Amino acid sequence: MHLSKNQLITFALNQGVQNLLHRTPWLNYRFSKPTFVIFQLNDACNLRCQQCNFWKFREMGMPTEKVVEGLKRLKEWLGPFHLTLTGGETLLRPDIADLVREASSLGLMVHLLTNGTLLTERTAAGLHDAHLSLCTVSLDGATAPTHDRLRGREGTYGKVIENIRRAKQHLRIQLAAILFKDNLGEAAGIVHLAEQEGLAGVLFQPVLMDFTGKAAPGTPFLITFCPIVRQQSPKRWKISSP
Repeated sequence: MHLSKNQLITFALNQGVQNLLHRTPWLNYRFSKPTFVIFQLNDACNLRCQQCNFWKFREMGMPTEKVVEGLKRLKEWLGPFHLTLTGGETLLRPDIADLVREASSLGLMVHLLTNGTLLTERTAAGLHDAHLSLCTVSLDGATAPTHDRLRGREGTYGKVIENIRRAKQHLRIQLAAILFKDNLGEAAGIVHLAEQEGLAGVLFQPVLMDFTGKAAPGTPFLITFCPIVRQQSPKRWKISSP
């Protein structure tokens, strides 16, 4: 069988990787399993976001002991991994600090997602004591009218900003912004806000298809948007899509 030069190179690289994994079982074991786990704690939420319907549910998720048991079993299988706790709204769970503490005690890097409305200074201090590694707070606009409209509750923006300013004394915080057609113009403002508040960064999440099919920014915009946002700041801001 005749192979082209490119095919020969690809074959040689594949063989090299296979030989390396065969000679080093620990490497094969490590790379054959996930290193990131997203754990959804509940379905309940206290906001009414345009892109989501979790607010219709009131399911608070598994009991504390079941969550801890699940994390322990995952640790036994995977070894150390990065854990992201999400919802619903994670801070609706009264045991959230206990769950973070249990996960941290297993040697896991714990990342928490929240809409920020319940992130009081007392809660932030408790999460700090539980060794939370990173807290991501949702902010879908650089102004109150935009954020509150997208999140479905008036007064949400002011409350979130106030909570962030107190919580950042205890926690490492980054922002997460879901991009729609009607908040694209405020993306740079969100970047500037994160810089002014001394936050860890901004995670942009362009909606490529929402539940109605109407809110997606679209590929042509994203091609233009990404370099523009990167030029707004000397920092590197992560841009991803769900």
